[in-house]
Amino acid sequence: PYAFQGLFTPCRLKVYHGGRGGAKSESVGRYLLVAGMEKPLKIVCAREFQNSIKDSVHEMLASFIELHDLSDFYEVLKTEIRGKNGTSFAFVGLHHNISNIKSMYDVDRLWIEEAETVSDASWKVIFPTIRAEGSEIIVTFNPVLPDSPTYQRLVANPPSYAMVRKVNYDENPYFPAVLEQERKECEEKWPQDYRNVWLGECRAAVEGAVFAKEMARAVEEGRIKDVPYDPTKPVNTYWDLGRNDKCAIWFGQTINMQFRWIRYYENRGEHISHYIKHLKELPYAYG
Repeated sequence: PYAFQGLFTPCRLKVYHGGRGGAKSESVGRYLLVAGMEKPLKIVCAREFQNSIKDSVHEMLASFIELHDLSDFYEVLKTEIRGKNGTSFAFVGLHHNISNIKSMYDVDRLWIEEAETVSDASWKVIFPTIRAEGSEIIVTFNPVLPDSPTYQRLVANPPSYAMVRKVNYDENPYFPAVLEQERKECEEKWPQDYRNVWLGECRAAVEGAVFAKEMARAVEEGRIKDVPYDPTKPVNTYWDLGRNDKCAIWFGQTINMQFRWIRYYENRGEHISHYIKHLKELPYAYG
């Protein structure tokens, strides 16, 4: 598809985001196979969570090799793909294995698929690690939340050297009829899902939440605003505990007949002592 012509132009960071049916994965996969035939490349295909090779794009690349009669050049093995000229494809998960990425300083192409879930910790390691001359980081994902580390780093506040492209189904000339049927039905029956799934728009933070309607009404009525701390009243804290996932704390005061939420804090991977220290550093009298 024309939308992916930029793949063939050298660029340090290439980001493709958008909804379903845009041919992001298929286009990047074919590009990497072509690039690996033109010259020897060390290519790593990664995602945040990969429990086995079945979770990777290995099977998709293998199907392209068969479809386009590239078996004379590429050898498909159980956990990797090798080219006759020395090109290699490896498949890794980032979560709990980021130390593996640190040793891959000689990677020529790093493709991160389904990058919406990549953590901030992973991104902080990826960029300084992939540093071979002429190396590229290629990212594909369907956005979900606007405050995800991936969306914030690569779309909302992209680096100056990045090429960022939104691609949806309407730019895919090979968009299949079976998906068109699904798309139309989603547009008709689930319009809120449609904008995210098919148009690649971020979901509203409260969409689908238990109190979605109540939160929307709070915004409409102007109840989301700066709320002052009243030092004469205690502050209660409400916790959603987490270690590998996020630990979240809301700070609230009950004043007259109002519940006022005055602060929010979240982090991950920290011991409970970290959060206790954070609370002690604030000027609140706790309830």
